[in-house]
Amino acid sequence: MQVVTELMASTFVMRRRDIIENPCDVCTLFVKYPFLGNVQQLMLEMCRIADDDEWNIKGEVKWTEMQIRIMKQATLEASHNKRLRDKLEEWETSDCNHSLLSVIALTYLLPDKTRPDSEKMIYFTNGASNLSSIISERKQPQPFALVTGNIHSPEQAFLAVDCNLIGEVPLDAIPLYIVAAYFVFNICYIKGCHNVFAFFEALLFPVTGSSMPSTVQHFMAALNNLSL
Repeated sequence: MQVVTELMASTFVMRRRDIIENPCDVCTLFVKYPFLGNVQQLMLEMCRIADDDEWNIKGEVKWTEMQIRIMKQATLEASHNKRLRDKLEEWETSDCNHSLLSVIALTYLLPDKTRPDSEKMIYFTNGASNLSSIISERKQPQPFALVTGNIHSPEQAFLAVDCNLIGEVPLDAIPLYIVAAYFVFNICYIKGCHNVFAFFEALLFPVTGSSMPSTVQHFMAALNNLSL
């Protein structure tokens, strides 16, 4: 593994230029760069892109700290958002994973013009056991997390990209791996989640306010002004 890591580091610039200048589907990239089909190597590649060896570690800290703000904001906005209110009522009776809840809540708090669809980011198997079959049937080329179990009792999370099961990822760090896959494979964000990913970019990368959609700017300001 150390040899692979050193090889990836030494060929990063060439590989990055190839991926950006010669767009192709992810399956083709797996043939050209098979090590990118490993979640650990995928995250190392993301750290190289961010030029920060601790991007994932810092990102997990930022994401963990933000979850309580997201859920508090969700509670405030639920009074005039019926779909969000229904979700919060559904979650009240169970001890759900806060990271998963926060991602799902974001799709309601930061919708594009389309109807919120959290399954574009997190899809629960709800008892189904054939993961490859589920991924194949969904036919979603963009990255998403496949979570075994359900929202009330999540078990394991797996990163899926272009109908391929990449590998298991931590439940509490799902957003980081999804974002990493989009960046590493140079994939356009899926329709309906642009504002959510703009939020993650603002959280995980140093950006100026002017580069964010106004909806996301106002949302970030609201989160930062919350008293906890």
